Amino acid sequence: MKNTGRKLAALLLSAVLSLTLLAGCGETRSVQTAPNEPETQEQETVSVPEAQEQTEEQAEEQTGKEAEAIKSSAEAAGESPVSENGEPEDAAEPESGEDEAGTSPEEPSGSLSEEEAVETAEGDSDIQEETSEDGQDTVSAEEAEPGDVIGYDRFGDRIYKDGPGVVTSLDGTELRVCIFGDSQFDHYRGADGISALVSKYCHADVFNCAVGGSTASMWKGDSLYEENWDSFSLYGLSRAAVGEVDPGYLSRNEEAYQNFQSCNMDMVDVFIIAYGINDFLEERPIANDYLEDKYTYGGSLNSSVKLLMDHYPNAQYILVTPAYAVFFEGERYLGDGNIYDKGYGTLTEYVAAEIRVAKEYGIDYIDAYQWLGIWSGNYWEWLEDGIHLNSAARRKLAQMIARVILRHNGYNVPTETNLDTLDYSTLERTKNGNQ
Repeated sequence: MKNTGRKLAALLLSAVLSLTLLAGCGETRSVQTAPNEPETQEQETVSVPEAQEQTEEQAEEQTGKEAEAIKSSAEAAGESPVSENGEPEDAAEPESGEDEAGTSPEEPSGSLSEEEAVETAEGDSDIQEETSEDGQDTVSAEEAEPGDVIGYDRFGDRIYKDGPGVVTSLDGTELRVCIFGDSQFDHYRGADGISALVSKYCHADVFNCAVGGSTASMWKGDSLYEENWDSFSLYGLSRAAVGEVDPGYLSRNEEAYQNFQSCNMDMVDVFIIAYGINDFLEERPIANDYLEDKYTYGGSLNSSVKLLMDHYPNAQYILVTPAYAVFFEGERYLGDGNIYDKGYGTLTEYVAAEIRVAKEYGIDYIDAYQWLGIWSGNYWEWLEDGIHLNSAARRKLAQMIARVILRHNGYNVPTETNLDTLDYSTLERTKNGNQ
């Protein structure tokens, strides 16, 4: 169809050029007689206007014949007839801004009209007023039922309608818990791990940053220089938590590192700190005259708690002591935490040092050594290898931690309450919390 138009245009251009050439050839032209006529030439004088008029008539006649031939050829081929301007006679003019396919060059087929787009945008605006950035629906406080999301705090954390069966922080947001500890937390990250159980009992988001084999105190080989800081100690994690050092070195423990990176420390409601057994086993001093010596157990606890509290003063802090333990060398029994001394005191003395730090700062603590009720006459029922808690013991400790968190946030949870069987709809909350 386009080729036919081009041919017709070429013919018109040729006719115009012919007229121009004839106009410049003078006022006379030679007329040749037919072969049977006498061989004489007649000189016919013709004026320039007349010559131009005749030539134009001939050109139009010739062009018309060729155009008619092209039209007939196109019709025979099934193409649309072509108008004088080279366009198909029956082709509809495309609307302004549309291409041959009937769509705007900038707009894919199927796009909304301008009016539809405005209506959709207005509808989206209405939805945004009722949802958060993550799409969570909110309900006005007057219409909300207990547990409904009624807003968001400055960190984007959900605020829930308080009521029976709903566990939140004192400001109505989801509880966030960060754990710094050793293998008692790191090696058990499944559903029966302490961190998962605390999350269940407190309806909390828990970030388990524990590292197996780690200590509260720094090792003598740990670097003191920030540019190559690599300490997995409590003090090492505490410095990373407040932004004093780059936490990238924690990537050697992938799970702990992922939890650490996911945790916004400014939003943490509860810090759980649980160290001691490895400080004892690795013969780290309990304390010395310098109370903030990071290379001692008590000194590192003291320095770390102080550092964290200075940066996050509104968080709850819970120190969890080592549990009762028994020690063997092969098959030979060495003693338990009450009597076995590796050079700096018995395990019970490390426990006492931790409780002193908790009392000094006025923060919560759990004496797992005493309160779990494990001793020489039943340790095989609660310990996997003489040191690590089994599933039943982990559940027992998780409930202790959860009850302390719940009471701190104003819930009336007696010590004997079994959180596995608790009907949370009966959970009562005091006005200001028991802090």
